[in-house]
Amino acid sequence: VDASPVLGINDEVFFVSRDGYLRSLSTLTGNLNWDAFVGDVFYSSPVVDQNGRTYVIGYTGGGENHLFAFDSDGKLLAITPDAEAIQRIDTSSGDVEVLVGDRPYQFPNSICWVGEEGFVTDTYGKAIWRFTADGKTEKWHEGAPLERPVGIASSGSTLLVADPKLKQVFEFDLATKEAKPRM
Repeated sequence: VDASPVLGINDEVFFVSRDGYLRSLSTLTGNLNWDAFVGDVFYSSPVVDQNGRTYVIGYTGGGENHLFAFDSDGKLLAITPDAEAIQRIDTSSGDVEVLVGDRPYQFPNSICWVGEEGFVTDTYGKAIWRFTADGKTEKWHEGAPLERPVGIASSGSTLLVADPKLKQVFEFDLATKEAKPRM
């Protein structure tokens, strides 16, 4: 798996594998629910909206991935390789708003939205960035226990951060920032 897995809304996790298949696994049993061939998108993390629809975008080469999540209003958040680092897109109207400019991170890998704030994993920076809808950005966590943070998802009052170099998922408390191994 070369991209971050994401949690769905029905006790399932989605990921795209190197062989070009989007797969759904049960978080309860670990069994395969289904898979579908989607092609050359193995560097792309899927994203699931509040209705359970799953979206995947293709890898365009040269680090030009666009990574996605949905905010609490159902608008699409996109990390771009450009100075307009995080954009908020109204998928019904097509309107695009820049939330974070002046790209603060080195190599973003995943994004998630929790309540009224978003989080981005910075693989090369060994960090987690926090941003708000009004564009305020801060380095929320840096360094140990993370070495190469990749995937990020929210679960109640915690963030789940996957670090494939350490073969570990860490659980971060949103209030205290305390981290502990989850798997």
